Amino acid sequence: MGKRFESEHPGVRVDVQSGGSSRGISDARQGVADIGMVSRALKPEEKDLKAFSIARDGVTMILHNVISTVVTCCRPRFGSGYWSSDR
Repeated sequence: MGKRFESEHPGVRVDVQSGGSSRGISDARQGVADIGMVSRALKPEEKDLKAFSIARDGVTMILHNVISTVVTCCRPRFGSGYWSSDR
C-alpha cells in the first residue's frame, strides 16, 4: 500500500516500521516520523500530540475444526453475532 501511494505521489516516501504504540509516539515526538501509528487511545501525558482515528482493529478467533468445546463454552458469552462458519 505504501509503495502504491509513493508511485501516485512523487516525492513522498512511505516507510512503515513496527515497534508498538510507544515507538509510534516516540518517533512522532522526536520528529523521526511525520506520522506515528498507535493502536490505543493517547494517555493523559501524551495529549500534546493530536490523534486521528482512521480504523478500528478486529479480533478473530480461529479454531481447529475439532475444538467444539471452545465454541460450546464461549458462544453464549460473546453472542451469535461474533460467530461465523464457512460450512
